[in-house]
Amino acid sequence: MLKVTAVSFLTTILLTTSACNRDPLARAPRFILVVPDRAEDLRFLNPADAGVALLSGKIVFSDRGADLQTRRSAFYLPQGKPFLIAAFDIEAPAGNPAPRQIDEAARLIAHHTAEHFVAAVQLNAHLSPNARGWFRDLTSRLRPLLRNHQLLVTAVDTAACSDGAWAQSLAADAIVPLAGVCGTTSRLKISPGLDPAIHSRTTRIYLESATPWTQASLAHITALIDHR
Repeated sequence: MLKVTAVSFLTTILLTTSACNRDPLARAPRFILVVPDRAEDLRFLNPADAGVALLSGKIVFSDRGADLQTRRSAFYLPQGKPFLIAAFDIEAPAGNPAPRQIDEAARLIAHHTAEHFVAAVQLNAHLSPNARGWFRDLTSRLRPLLRNHQLLVTAVDTAACSDGAWAQSLAADAIVPLAGVCGTTSRLKISPGLDPAIHSRTTRIYLESATPWTQASLAHITALIDHR
């Protein structure tokens, strides 16, 4: 009996270690194009080359509860099925939102992303230490409302990313940076004279451009990174 228990215990450790080391975004291409609220035509994109993090709206908390300000600009995606991340900016209120406001925000996001072609939902937030508690609650409320195949991703600032205990407490599949590097993911803002050497060592790279994406601009920056 003791031998079986020891084997079972070892198996549990190995499975747990494997789960912790796995890449939750393994289904996504290495490059993710960040698409803000501007007109964007991505019909040139090969879904095998890059995924898309499309800003879909902003959550604003108010006395009435929570409001979703949806995207205003038009966008076009390729006919294939790119790995599509529906991203939402979460505007931090002056104080901590009440549980009913958090519940309403979660319902609004889940309803807006119920389509099957949305592979992941991403929450973007710059968080003070005092705001991390209610943001964690938001992930906990939202996670069970998403479709079974959808991942929950949080994009946070460097300080929040560095808070390991808090990060592990989130009901999220992955944590990515709003800037710089967070874990094995980096976010790169395209600019003249950019040296992408440091980013070439990360597993996944979010690419952010000040101008709309073109086939040429994407090919140029990915070639620079891949040849490092």
